[in-house]
Amino acid sequence: MLGSIMGPGVPHAVVSLQRAGCQHVPTVMSGSHCLNRFSMVASLHGAIKHTFWHDVWTNATHDDCDFSIARMLTWQAMRMDAGAAWPFKGSNLYALLALGILPLLLQSLPFSTQARTEWLDHYDPLNNPPFIPTPSDTFLHSVREKMAQVTRLIMQQLPGPELAGFQRFWEHQRAIFIQEFECRCTYNKEKL
Repeated sequence: MLGSIMGPGVPHAVVSLQRAGCQHVPTVMSGSHCLNRFSMVASLHGAIKHTFWHDVWTNATHDDCDFSIARMLTWQAMRMDAGAAWPFKGSNLYALLALGILPLLLQSLPFSTQARTEWLDHYDPLNNPPFIPTPSDTFLHSVREKMAQVTRLIMQQLPGPELAGFQRFWEHQRAIFIQEFECRCTYNKEKL
């Protein structure tokens, strides 16, 4: 489907077919995330699932979407500073904030069944950066750190009811994250 648009987290497959009598031709598929201010919750859920299952589903990584999320966070912060209408509201704002404060957690990393979930209670992306072995990741790492800082600035400006709404939203997303983690552990054990 050339030029088609899928929403975030839509299961899909890319298949190259060889017709009888035709020479095989390599195919390159390109795509990106469907990030917009009305689908951030679905984008967050897709990012959580991708964190644990990317190596089973596909050989792709999608860490570069953090550049778009950083732009969205900056847009939100600038509008709030100017006293203008907020581009992100409600659960879409909360999902954007979660994507902004957890970029180091939601990146496509090798999965370990030895990991535990208690660390999620104390995770702080500004004080617990991961080891990044290649110099080419330095810029992306810097963007991720700034995303967390901008997210904290936005959260400091949220009125009390909005901040309480985010806390409730975060608790639900944390439960989804832990559920995916446990599913992946079960999958790995069954695979052995």
